[in-house]
Amino acid sequence: MQFNWENFTYDTAWLEEAVQAETNVGHDIQIGGAGRSSTPSIAPSELQAQLKQVRLQSLLFGELHALLEDSGLGAGKEAAFTEGRQLIRERLQHLSSEQQRYFEALMAEDEASTQDSPLQIQLRQVLCSLLNQADWQQIAQVAMGSIQAYFFQQVILH
Repeated sequence: MQFNWENFTYDTAWLEEAVQAETNVGHDIQIGGAGRSSTPSIAPSELQAQLKQVRLQSLLFGELHALLEDSGLGAGKEAAFTEGRQLIRERLQHLSSEQQRYFEALMAEDEASTQDSPLQIQLRQVLCSLLNQADWQQIAQVAMGSIQAYFFQQVILH
């Protein structure tokens, strides 16, 4: 099972495989070399909280990707997506208690929802409100810089 925090998008099959692997061995699976663990054991409640955080990030990252795709940024989309993911991670670390309760309710709804849930509509609204105007401006500037660099590269190469 391969895992990369930077590019992780929620994959139900991967998560089920990870949970099943931990269930099979009866404890948290740890990362380490030569059979020695380099991380402390994680309590099941803490693991659940981390999995919910990863799921929330994944939902928001997916919605950010869709929003940027709809925006037609072309060569600037990937840079904007990278910047947006970082800003989302930062904002999720500093949620107000009201935002925390809202995200907990959203995650509970996601767990209970089916494919045709109104959750997708809510996600765009949540994403747009999670990031402030300065964040969106920063994402736009990163995208413009990437588009400009791509454009100049094309002009210089021809």
